[in-house]
Amino acid sequence: LDHGDVDQLVVFGDVETHQAVAENTGLSRYLGDRLVLQPRAAAPEALSSGPWLAIHTALHKGLIGPAAEVRRLAPGARIPLTATLHGVAYPSRVASLLAMLVGDTRPGDALVCPSPTVERSMAAILDGLSAGLPTASRPGLARVPHGCDLERFRPRDQAAAREALGLPTDRPILVYVGRLHPLNKLDVRPVLQALAPLWRDAPSDPAPLLLLVAPAESSYANKLRIDARNLGVDLSLVFD
Repeated sequence: LDHGDVDQLVVFGDVETHQAVAENTGLSRYLGDRLVLQPRAAAPEALSSGPWLAIHTALHKGLIGPAAEVRRLAPGARIPLTATLHGVAYPSRVASLLAMLVGDTRPGDALVCPSPTVERSMAAILDGLSAGLPTASRPGLARVPHGCDLERFRPRDQAAAREALGLPTDRPILVYVGRLHPLNKLDVRPVLQALAPLWRDAPSDPAPLLLLVAPAESSYANKLRIDARNLGVDLSLVFD
């Protein structure tokens, strides 16, 4: 769902914290007065008054708690509840997933996977957890790819695009766009190690350029700079 399609995005919690996050991410600038921040204490009355299109709970640590809390705050309100678990493929998250599968309160009837890779990974995890679990505890898997604006993002002339962005036209370029985080996004260090021989063993060929476009500086980005320099990899970091 594009944020531009909603009348309001209401966030319950610590108002000061969410205000800072909204400003840092640009969400407050994008939504303007359609972004409404309210303290957690206001949730019961607000959730009972509706109408609501959906409620989204952040489930990056525990799966059951937020869903149970929403149902407790708004008993009888038939509001569609969605949830996102970031990094479910990591072993540290399996315990939370297991708790969801056997708990009385589950966030939903299906786990939505944005790609075939995630779907395969999720199926393998469920297979590993299936021993001893009742059949009803295993949720279905649904694949719903992330949407893309095909008018804005489409194949274009590569040479012209590189020239417009000030990128070299005679070298292979590997690009990653997104937040840099080694746990639930992308750990670039193995990529650096895999690319190092291309610079070391074939110095006469145009060496690839590794271009990382991230939203903000971070300590992890600084570590990548050091690793790239030590390995002799040509790394370019762009923050926007």
